Amino acid sequence: STTEGKWEGQTLQLTRFTSTVRSDDGALVAAIEALQPLTADFAAERFTPSNADAPAGRLRLGEIPLGLADAFVPHTTFSGALTGGTFEVSLPGADQYALQTTAPLTLRGAGVARDGRGLAQALDLTADFSAAWQGGAISGEIRRVEASQGSAPLVKLTGTGEVRPGEKLTAAGKGHLEADLAALGKQPALASLAALARGRLAADYDVTTGDTVRGKFALALRDLAAHGSNHGLGDLDVSANATLKPDGSGGAVRMPLTLKVGDRQSDLLFDGSFTRAASLLTFNGKLSGKQIFTADFRPLAALMPSAPATAASPGPVPAPPAAAPPPPAPPASGVAVPVAGPDTRPFWAGVRGRFELDLKRIEYGSGSVVSGVSGALVAEPTRLAVENFAGQLKDQPFKIAGTITFAAGQPEPYTLDGAVNLAGLDVGAILRAADPGDPPALESVLSLNGKVTGRGPTLPALAQAAYGQFDLTGSKGVLRALGKRGGLASAASLLLGLVGAMENSAGTMAAADLAGMMKEMPFDRLTAHLERGADLNLKLTSLDLMSPTVHLTGTGGIQYQKGVPITEQPLQVQLQLAGKDDMAVALSRVHLLSGQQDEQKYYLMNTPFVVKGTLAKPDPNQFWGIVAQAALVR
Repeated sequence: STTEGKWEGQTLQLTRFTSTVRSDDGALVAAIEALQPLTADFAAERFTPSNADAPAGRLRLGEIPLGLADAFVPHTTFSGALTGGTFEVSLPGADQYALQTTAPLTLRGAGVARDGRGLAQALDLTADFSAAWQGGAISGEIRRVEASQGSAPLVKLTGTGEVRPGEKLTAAGKGHLEADLAALGKQPALASLAALARGRLAADYDVTTGDTVRGKFALALRDLAAHGSNHGLGDLDVSANATLKPDGSGGAVRMPLTLKVGDRQSDLLFDGSFTRAASLLTFNGKLSGKQIFTADFRPLAALMPSAPATAASPGPVPAPPAAAPPPPAPPASGVAVPVAGPDTRPFWAGVRGRFELDLKRIEYGSGSVVSGVSGALVAEPTRLAVENFAGQLKDQPFKIAGTITFAAGQPEPYTLDGAVNLAGLDVGAILRAADPGDPPALESVLSLNGKVTGRGPTLPALAQAAYGQFDLTGSKGVLRALGKRGGLASAASLLLGLVGAMENSAGTMAAADLAGMMKEMPFDRLTAHLERGADLNLKLTSLDLMSPTVHLTGTGGIQYQKGVPITEQPLQVQLQLAGKDDMAVALSRVHLLSGQQDEQKYYLMNTPFVVKGTLAKPDPNQFWGIVAQAALVR
């Protein structure tokens, strides 16, 4: 260090000042120097250069290992080095200071790890910026901040901003960001982007604070494509115009979104506002859209970062836990055990408002369309309701409504009352999805009308105790439930036909014909009534399937199993088969007719039978056992 000057009273006059730090091998670490004579008036807290129009001082940085910061940031390690940068300081006037880079600040091979888990690695960064203090305000400009990994550019940022401290902080800033998403996917913290073969991001922001915080944001994703795919993921545009009171007591946001993939374009618009007072949050919002292709959004959802498991920080091995205290002794006879009582306020307490949906068209699969979706979720002090949620599924209308009310002080304060009306429910598609390897046991388009009611002391108890009744009506379709089970009907037909041919048995030949008819049974209409009780089982109180030659009726149910899809839960249905014309003849030839007719004048099979298994894979073994036994009787 070299210093020349003089001290008089409260004033220091520097005519020369330099200070340099070098490493053992002579490489520059840092150097600071005065570029002109300076006067420091400590009484007035003011520095004055001899020439206000010229820079007053310069700071040069050499090579500094970033690992020096490890001691100041717990559980974090840094790698790489700061390799250079030059700053100049100017003092243009009273209470005015300015700082700018004359040679960019650079970092090489920078990396960060937290608790042993890498966040960033092998980054090269360059920063060129300026900052100033004048009139109680701090202003700055990011002329260029760039990050790269080797020769691959990652991020580029430019921007300006100003902050005015005081009793009421005010600030303003705007800027532009560009990024190569596929290259960013090589960074550990953004590993979810590694699925991208290419993709670019451009974002603009403009934010001001004061009596109200106002922000405008625009984000554009372009030329997105995943590895191993011949199809691009499209172009995504999201923007937002938001306002927020500084104390967080209220705000509003308007956020449009569009996704264009090929000649398809999805659009959504969220528009909402909220106010907060004491413990009450009031909201008003709406989600609308003209057209949505859900398949186009699924690949993008896979790119969202997931929260990785946090690695345990290194440290001493913990002592073994203390022995658990013995369980409390059971209460003496006659002593009441405290039981959690009913809720004293509804689970949505503290929230009021209305959220609406208005979605014109949603395509969620090949040719599968939901249109005209509308409705509202309403939260009131003692009422939470889904109002008029309706639309069309494959041009068939549906409507769902439900209300939960709360009456404080009652043993069961929650009451549920709901209704559902669905049309166009393709049961064949549902069963095909559950078991793609086999034709579905039932193909029909169903309409469902149902009511759900219930009471409970708490929300979980209400869900457990809710019960309902549902009526199903089906269009023309095909029943395979009696001819499935791994091709059982085809096998039965072949086996019985061979036995009949060898023994010249009319019974076994007739049974083979029956097996062929049962493999696929067309029908004209289907009706069923279902009830769900407190045990969550589905009880089939009536089933009626009819065609010109077949009439099938039955009762039974599906046993509830937690966490198991309904198509895989245990099924047990007792059926009564009756026939006319060809079916009656086939049943008669195997001696399975009772000689009686049902109310529809179909001839009844003499023995009811049970179908077990599941909806996806029904098991008609009992039926074929009856057929085989009757067919082999001489």
